[in-house]
Amino acid sequence: MQALAKAAQAGQYNYARAMKRGERIAAELSLAEFIQESMKIVYLLNRKYAPFYKWMHRGLRELAVCSEVGDMLNLLYQIPDPAQAWEGVQAEDYLYHLNTNDGRVLVIEAVCSVIVQELNAQGLSALQDNFLQNHLQTLLEKG
Repeated sequence: MQALAKAAQAGQYNYARAMKRGERIAAELSLAEFIQESMKIVYLLNRKYAPFYKWMHRGLRELAVCSEVGDMLNLLYQIPDPAQAWEGVQAEDYLYHLNTNDGRVLVIEAVCSVIVQELNAQGLSALQDNFLQNHLQTLLEKG
């Protein structure tokens, strides 16, 4: 599941790295990629192909599984500028912990939690780990 790997890399890993370094454009690009890939995952979990990107978000409402992800993704752009949550943070800070002062990090993790719950419900993974990357091996083994 390429979308799972990309969502983990962009949202759960690179977004925070970019914010720690004050690279706002890179952080926004990471966030946009996370949004697109997480929507693709929802379509895959519904056993449907994702439509063209401009219709993806709107179509989430009509899906039976994980449709709430659409509303969750809306929250990412309702959160006030998260730059202040990263002021004074060094590159090594939050190396193994989430910066929960950034509301976007919380929403990203909530979206990933919904995805993990559905992976478990469909028997695609038995892991409870919220980091999407850690589910890839199980998915690859299932073919």
